[in-house]
Amino acid sequence: MKTLICNALIVSMNEQNDVIEKGSIVIDGNRLTYVGPSAWTPKGPFDRTIAADRMIALPGLINSHCHSPANLVRGMLASRPLEIWRAYYRAALRDMRDEDFYASALLGGLEMLKCGATTVLDHFFGNQAYRFMGAGAAIQAMRDLGLRHVVSLTLSDRNYEETIPLGETASNLNDEIKSMSQSETKATKAWLEDCEAFIDAFHAPDELTTPCPGPSAVQRCTDELLTGAAAIARNRKVPLHIHLAETKAQQIMGRQLYGHSLLQHLDSLGILGANLSLAHSIWIEAEDVEFLAKSGATAVHNPASNLRLGSGLAPVRQFLSAGVPVALGTDGAASNDGQNMFDAIRLVALIHNQAGSDFNQWVMLTEALAMATRNGACAFGLDAGVLAPGKLGRSRRSMT
Repeated sequence: MKTLICNALIVSMNEQNDVIEKGSIVIDGNRLTYVGPSAWTPKGPFDRTIAADRMIALPGLINSHCHSPANLVRGMLASRPLEIWRAYYRAALRDMRDEDFYASALLGGLEMLKCGATTVLDHFFGNQAYRFMGAGAAIQAMRDLGLRHVVSLTLSDRNYEETIPLGETASNLNDEIKSMSQSETKATKAWLEDCEAFIDAFHAPDELTTPCPGPSAVQRCTDELLTGAAAIARNRKVPLHIHLAETKAQQIMGRQLYGHSLLQHLDSLGILGANLSLAHSIWIEAEDVEFLAKSGATAVHNPASNLRLGSGLAPVRQFLSAGVPVALGTDGAASNDGQNMFDAIRLVALIHNQAGSDFNQWVMLTEALAMATRNGACAFGLDAGVLAPGKLGRSRRSMT
């Protein structure tokens, strides 16, 4: 099918941030074949023509970090620090079934599509009573919607009490802590086998699905699991996604466990690289910013959930100044209350404008839009995020 969109204001989001005031876009199959002035539009015939006068054409937004099971508990959890909030959230997942994971992904996906996102990274953790924790049901929902998705299977093999600085705990809490560990963790080898099987079962870019490993967080995984997951990603040529330094407690655990920062530990294991995306990346050591820039890994900023849970303010300006690629996510609806990427763009363009700082160092709108488009595409190796010939232009019923 060949489609013409004509007379739009085109915001290309290419490296030059070119804007075409009266432009046309031609889509042939699932690729863009022309992006430029309407006066130079190639001749048809076209199967469909969209008159886009007084409209703006943007690349489809890329939500680079969320958790689809959270949509069913949206608005139900009070704001608390992550280590406390997370216990309530994970407990809510224990009774969810495949049909719940399907419905939850469908709800979040509908909101994303309605608000301009056409691609999502779903860092999936559900219920271990179901195959792949229910991720297959979420994948089916996103395929049914026509939403391109990278589904990162969450892996963790460290017991809960080993992952946060609890100190002395009351004896009456031991059973609950044990229950949390049993519901969240599994033997290293079993996780790696599951991850391989997950990719075998669902890897189908033509069906909009890219499955990949998603270690929960550095401190929640043994070195064997981290290196094993990285090897799978490398051998299968798929992305690798992980939470990094989301809270002060996690920064402390990094020092306790490894004697240096969480980022430095990933590097010591040979995991840092361009295929790695790091959700949150808030409590980053000052000396690690240049180090992160050289690695080519992408920091994924989640401003709404960081505010909601009081996790801190990611050093986005320092990242951008150093050349660290920064992508943008909503995080899960339980810690955000929505899946609207325009809301994330608005927040990132506002919350870093600190009083007393040089306004030239504030986050510019073009930088915020790049986080939500081309930077997310680069993080996941997708030929999208920019309006330019050759880029992906249609995912079934949606455009990117």
